[in-house]
Order: sequence, then C-alpha cells, then structure tokens
Amino acid sequence: MNETNFANEIAFGYQIKQALNEGARQLDGEKLARLKAARQAAVAAHVEARPLIGLALATGGVSQQAGWMRLLGNLVPLAVLLAGLISISLYHSHQR
Repeated sequence: MNETNFANEIAFGYQIKQALNEGARQLDGEKLARLKAARQAAVAAHVEARPLIGLALATGGVSQQAGWMRLLGNLVPLAVLLAGLISISLYHSHQR
C-alpha cells in the first residue's frame, strides 16, 4: 500500500470517528449507559487469538501430536517430485 492510500485511510477513519462522536452526543443517557455496558462486556470477553497448529481431525479437534503426519505430508510430494525429475533425467540420458 502506498503512502497516499494510507493517508486517505487515516483521514477516512477520522471522518468516521467524528461522525460517530456526533451521533453519540445525540443519544440519551439510558442508551449511552447500555452502550457502555455492552462495550465493557465485549472487552472483558475478548480473548487473544493464538495460532492453531496441528492436524484438524474429522471431529473438529486438533491433534498436537500429529507433527509427524505434517512432516510426512511435506516430504511425500517432495520425494515424488525428485523421483520424477530423476526419471526424466535418466530417460533423456538413455535417449542420447
């Protein structure tokens, strides 16, 4: 993203903030109290995202002990690729 787009996004964010603040000034006390309570509940319920690493199982769970399967899943295609390249090389060397 270039600097002009970034500056435009910042300016747009400030315009949105200003419009929301103006709208908030027009709300009555009861609605403001409900909004504040909802905001506090959302912040309290917020859980930091953590990376999920592992094998996704059909049950929806994730196995942390399936690292060997991930390794195997990476090595098998590599081995097939290497076998194919070696086969092509041998085929061309016998054609000469």
